[in-house]
Amino acid sequence: MKTGKHYDIFLSHSSKDDSFSDYLYELLGKAGFNIWYDKESLMPNTHLSSDLPEYIKQCKGLIVLLSKNSINSAWVKDEYAFARDLYNKKELIIIPIAIDDCEIPGFYNNYKCIDCRQGITPKSFFMILSAMYGSVENMREEKDVYVSYSWKKEREQVDAVFETIRKFPFRLIGDATDQVKYDENNRIQKIMNTCGGFIGILPYREGTNTSRYIVDEIKKAEECRLPGIIVADSRVKNIESITSYPIFRIEDYNNIDVDQLEDFISLLNIKRPKKPHIFFSTSFDKSRKSINTLIRNLAGNVTATPCILGENIDHANLQQQIVDKIKEAYVMIADITGDDKCSNCDKIGTDINEQTFRLNTCIEAGIARGADTELFILAKKSSQSTPFMFRDINIRYYEDDCEFIATVHRVLRPYRRSVL
Repeated sequence: MKTGKHYDIFLSHSSKDDSFSDYLYELLGKAGFNIWYDKESLMPNTHLSSDLPEYIKQCKGLIVLLSKNSINSAWVKDEYAFARDLYNKKELIIIPIAIDDCEIPGFYNNYKCIDCRQGITPKSFFMILSAMYGSVENMREEKDVYVSYSWKKEREQVDAVFETIRKFPFRLIGDATDQVKYDENNRIQKIMNTCGGFIGILPYREGTNTSRYIVDEIKKAEECRLPGIIVADSRVKNIESITSYPIFRIEDYNNIDVDQLEDFISLLNIKRPKKPHIFFSTSFDKSRKSINTLIRNLAGNVTATPCILGENIDHANLQQQIVDKIKEAYVMIADITGDDKCSNCDKIGTDINEQTFRLNTCIEAGIARGADTELFILAKKSSQSTPFMFRDINIRYYEDDCEFIATVHRVLRPYRRSVL
């Protein structure tokens, strides 16, 4: 299930801007990305003119730091020239970042340039991370349908079926294609639980009959009790023995009976997903409002799942609504940083003044533990000790808001879904 991409990002820059590039490299690493950065990745035997294009080809995205130094750098120009060919083939994302008041070269006019002339701020770092995914529109409530299909082989057959599926008011969801391992930590079923239906597209493969991965995902969808349908190559045998889903067989992908296929797809009855959102528990202090908005939007971009904060809930019986939303969450992030004093500190032999945290967030995190919701706890580094009930959990500490955003991205990255 590997895609051949060995790196997430190629960092293109002038060596004269190392202070900026070093800090960005550090933040991107904390965000969970695998970066090609010459100071860390360039080997003594690297042949620059021939090897650098190959390294760029192994990346999903290229970040280019635009400065008075880099716009005159022959290497930066060459790296962009090669990257542009991959961009035109939709094989690479290009993210230009302005780090000083240089004159932006005209060939970057086709891209939105991120403004970091005042340094890396929480807002600009959010924009850098989000550029690797897409739009905040991913957070919209949708009729999400998980589609199991061949990523590389049989693309013509898959595209022929997709052409009909896309006529329906579904949003098509799949596993992220850049995951290193198939279904690590039961990831597939977690994604399926965020969807309301399933479509399996079974190819024919001589010798193996069909894809074992797709067969496995059909079984997982049934275990999740998703309503589903199967579209299969007519040569695939014994489908009925592996699934109870209704099956539509196709003999000629160049001559599909579209009307019959549309009637078949219309049988799919989408239901409300079991795990429809991310829940973010944090302080609602006015000073944190902008950061909370960035985290909410980042969670939506990374996972293509709505992100809910307690302050977004305005129904009657607010406390019970919060409990219900935590129980239903795909994953929960809790930032326990706060200033509530621990009334039990003296009993466990710790100075009460060193024990500060946000009581409501701790309570909400405790609800997530009891409900077996996937839980990640974050806190700003200080002298405080971990609340007693979370001492068996790996709390992720951060220094500042940029590192906070990076840490949230890192914990959400394995939960990302792909909007097809």
